[in-house]
Amino acid sequence: SDLRLGIERLPGRRGRGAHLDKILLPLTFREYVSLTSPDMAAHFRKITFFDVFNLTEDNFRNIFAFNPYKRSLSRLFDRYLISGGFIKSINELYSSGFIAFDIYEIYLQWIRGDMAKAGKSERTTRQIISRLLKITVSVFGWETIAKKIDIATHKTVSEYMQVMEDSFILRLLYQADVNTGLPRVKKMKKFYFLDPFIL
Repeated sequence: SDLRLGIERLPGRRGRGAHLDKILLPLTFREYVSLTSPDMAAHFRKITFFDVFNLTEDNFRNIFAFNPYKRSLSRLFDRYLISGGFIKSINELYSSGFIAFDIYEIYLQWIRGDMAKAGKSERTTRQIISRLLKITVSVFGWETIAKKIDIATHKTVSEYMQVMEDSFILRLLYQADVNTGLPRVKKMKKFYFLDPFIL
């Protein structure tokens, strides 16, 4: 969130170009496989991303190309769910076989710090995250959470969630308006944590 606010304070002083911002997020599972098993990843480099709702014959061929690696990929995915895509937690899991408490504490401090800098209470943040974990994949509205915790308004929940999204803790998914393609912010929404290690 500091970086995002800093960028907003530098209009006209960032140079020229359309894509000046480089956001380095935790590794995706594909990147994780490339890092931890480069030989296996080499077999998949030619396979492009595809839309699962619009599968072609080529897509099916690509899916079946993974079959011989299914067991190995499954093991890697189990490890990825533990370490996520953060290099520090990946290295710790590979070197020690587990992730020490101090590694978790580093990332907890990041979340606490970002919420505190935004003037948000740790207690309320915990309550909102606790509610989100109960909602999991269901749709929800701001009121759904506000009613279940000690917060008077849905606006407060919305503000907390926005700070969490700005800090790359989670991502909000809004329904799209069929006519315009724009998000319908007031409608029910879903969320996901940006990385399994954060979860």
